[in-house]
Amino acid sequence: MNRVEYNTYLSYISRATTGTLLIWLFISADNCKKKYQPDIDKINSSSINRSINELLISAESSTDDNEKAKILGKASTLLIEKQDYKKAAEIARKALEANPTNPDALASLGEYYTLRNMPDETIYFLKGLLGTKSANDRIYYLLGNAFYMKGSRDKAVTYYHKSIDINENNTDALNNLSVVYTMMHKPEKAYPLALKTIKIKPENSSYYKNCGIIAEKLKRNKEAVEYYKHYLDLNSNGDDRKAVELWIKKLNS
Repeated sequence: MNRVEYNTYLSYISRATTGTLLIWLFISADNCKKKYQPDIDKINSSSINRSINELLISAESSTDDNEKAKILGKASTLLIEKQDYKKAAEIARKALEANPTNPDALASLGEYYTLRNMPDETIYFLKGLLGTKSANDRIYYLLGNAFYMKGSRDKAVTYYHKSIDINENNTDALNNLSVVYTMMHKPEKAYPLALKTIKIKPENSSYYKNCGIIAEKLKRNKEAVEYYKHYLDLNSNGDDRKAVELWIKKLNS
């Protein structure tokens, strides 16, 4: 499940000489790919299109509504991965006609409406799954995003925690939970979560930047410097390179 990112930048104004610290919160269509970028090689090879077509053909020939919904739900998930959100929503709705409780289809619609900045619609489609076996970590993660977008930080925290309870390696939920805790002036709760993201996905540069920002808030300046350096090593062409270098210089002074 590789997804495109929908990013909200949370600004933390620090000393005038260091500029603005930016921490990444991903309101993303799902977890698993570093920075939620789609797998370009997979898309370019057309394998994802082939998989979608095979699923749609299979769904057409299915006479069992439950099976048809499962197949269409999987197709909608791949279409989200491909970033064809309109088509994903269309296929998801067809899946729900066959089975109104299909979790893949509901999650795809949740992602679609999240990316359209429509959290109420996301909640509408996903709330029916709460407390059921279909309420996987993806569902709770998306609900966390929706409530964050509505300004309900406490509810966002609750749903991110539920996502992590189901899948402790869901780095999207771990990252977003750490960011919300930082916004709530609870860096001591945010830091261990942020550290876990880089342990799980050490290739994701943004996680190091977040760790640096949170470490700095905890006055752990040496650690912050190391994380900023890791961030620069992995993100050598970033447009914030000069700013991060200034942060390092200031912390070392």
